[in-house]
Amino acid sequence: MRHIPLITALSLCAVPAAADDLALLMGVSQYDALSRVSNGTEVVDAADDMRTAGFEVSTATNPTAQDMRRLLNQFAQAADDADRLVMGLSGRFVTDGTQSWFVAKDSAEPSLFGLQDTISLDAVMRVLAQTPGQAVLVLGYDQGDDDDLGLYMQEGIGVLDVPQGVTVVLARPDLADAVLSDAVASPGQNIIAFV
Repeated sequence: MRHIPLITALSLCAVPAAADDLALLMGVSQYDALSRVSNGTEVVDAADDMRTAGFEVSTATNPTAQDMRRLLNQFAQAADDADRLVMGLSGRFVTDGTQSWFVAKDSAEPSLFGLQDTISLDAVMRVLAQTPGQAVLVLGYDQGDDDDLGLYMQEGIGVLDVPQGVTVVLARPDLADAVLSDAVASPGQNIIAFV
């Protein structure tokens, strides 16, 4: 699998946030059927900095698939009225090469036809695309974890079809919170230059 340290559709500078700016931070380190992810939950450590910057922030540490879906549905509904959207996801991801999914704590080992406890990154990016030029997705994952999960699936993130106006940053789990705190939540900081 090809590893790209940074994928961007549009360079984005952090600006002072308005009250309608939303952020969702979810990190998973403990899995029921998969091995542990060191520092997987550190992404939620950026919550206070995001709030200080004016974002309304929701967080989840080691969420189940039901928890993830609930938070993502709430985020998607509120996104209609938001000026800026930020999402940070950290933990295990799986891909078939062209599509990628974020894995919930209680997910069974993912397979081509067994992805019911995962979250589609394509769907996440469609929601973020509602605020073009003001949308950031930070994905924290161990880029060395690209083990095969059967004939058609492997760990990691495949090629992403990033919508126009969405900035996507791939980082190690222990650095995802720094990207959010030191770049996204800092007024005037250029995310691309920071990374």
